[in-house]
Amino acid sequence: MWIDHDAVRTQPETYRTHPPTQLLPFWDPLIARMLRTSPQSLVAAVERYGSPLNVIWPHVLRNNVAALRAVLAAHSVQGEIFYGAKVNKSQALVKAAVMAGVGIDVSSRHELRDALRASADPLRVCATGPAKTAVFHEQLLARGALISTVPVDPA
Repeated sequence: MWIDHDAVRTQPETYRTHPPTQLLPFWDPLIARMLRTSPQSLVAAVERYGSPLNVIWPHVLRNNVAALRAVLAAHSVQGEIFYGAKVNKSQALVKAAVMAGVGIDVSSRHELRDALRASADPLRVCATGPAKTAVFHEQLLARGALISTVPVDPA
């Protein structure tokens, strides 16, 4: 949905927002239980590994894929879902994506290697991004992966 931010500032009475009591955050049960029963574990992890600290929950990725598929099915939308390996280099998330049956979007030979190590079907690997080397192209073609291209600007 497009929002006219100038109109929001000049005519705030015409826009309605939801107070926090009506739009509560979703807490995954496993994460909520950990935070309730062992809040100090997060503090200990920051002390051990430093900050910022990225905590990886692979089961959430699987749940999100299932939810997205349900929405697509409810609206009779056909499509493929790909996990962008560039977004997060966690091998656990790449593996969770493979286990959830989604494709892996890679943009380098290193991400391709990681996807294949996670048992991704090469036919469910899609290479995106503008800077693909000849070696990367060769590796993709040898495995039958999908290669996304962008039009070349003739100017």
